[in-house]
Amino acid sequence: LGIDQKNVRFVVPHIMPECVEHYYEEAGRAGRDGDPAVCTLYNRFEDRTKIMNSIA
Repeated sequence: LGIDQKNVRFVVPHIMPECVEHYYEEAGRAGRDGDPAVCTLYNRFEDRTKIMNSIA
């Protein structure tokens, strides 16, 4: 965290965020200048419990 670059177009979190709010914060690092941007989250099968708890 701590990145405040206007020209970030692509974000890939390297670990599964603890909650949806953290994912939202990480995803918000991209596209701060209003141009299109992408945030892609890869996860493992083992992360399913954390995912389900985040959206429940």
